[in-house]
Amino acid sequence: GGDDDAAPTETAEYPPGDVEMAEEAIEYEAEEKAAKKVGGWAVGIAILGMIVTAWQVSENPDGVYASVCRLCITIAGCILKIILLPFKFICGNFFPSGAGAHHPISQAPDYREPYRGRLGVVEMA
Repeated sequence: GGDDDAAPTETAEYPPGDVEMAEEAIEYEAEEKAAKKVGGWAVGIAILGMIVTAWQVSENPDGVYASVCRLCITIAGCILKIILLPFKFICGNFFPSGAGAHHPISQAPDYREPYRGRLGVVEMA
């Protein structure tokens, strides 16, 4: 071909002679490689951390590690609810007393007494 003696910076992406743009592209590629390397390590450490957390919670459910894990989940849920609160006001509550409502266990019927209702009143058939 006739372009065998072209300089490496003269590609279809960059105008001929624009060394600054070519240097930026090389720098960007180096940063991208470094980000991929760090991202791979971060994913590996995260998976290892999840395995250790699951092991600790199953082996010692009343320990400090499990308690801190539950606390972090509770705090994250609380922050998420605070962030989504404006959307709840705008959209409304779709499940006020239906499937998504909270039903305390104290109001559940006693499984040992089949004729007793929710409020402790004996039902007559």
